[in-house]
Amino acid sequence: MTTIQRTLNAALLGIMIGSTIFVMTILLGISTSLPTPLGALGLVIISAFIGGLSEIVNRSWLPVPVLLGLHFVGSLTVTLLVNFLINWAWVNPASLPAFILNFIIFYIIAWVSVYAHARATAHEMNQRLRERNRS
Repeated sequence: MTTIQRTLNAALLGIMIGSTIFVMTILLGISTSLPTPLGALGLVIISAFIGGLSEIVNRSWLPVPVLLGLHFVGSLTVTLLVNFLINWAWVNPASLPAFILNFIIFYIIAWVSVYAHARATAHEMNQRLRERNRS
């Protein structure tokens, strides 16, 4: 698979994860704003970029904590930049500390979910290989 294909797949996965997190914020009462077309566009842009940034974590050229740190800073930067460009009002100087805390919590939840899914997939593949080798 080429780098472009991997990046596009990561962007699509990012959109799925970002959409899930957005729905969770509404369900948990963290976000009380109604979805709008512009909000959906912003969500897709943010999520796709964050998903694309996830490709750097899949590279082994730096230690994982450094890669996760780069991904976190990049994700936060993309989110704040899109907030500014689309003129959303949900990140302003007064709400910035609460936003960053929520961002960190959901960032951790997203990575734990991705890790758990990868482990479950690997376990299932290993189980199938063991069964196939027994035959």
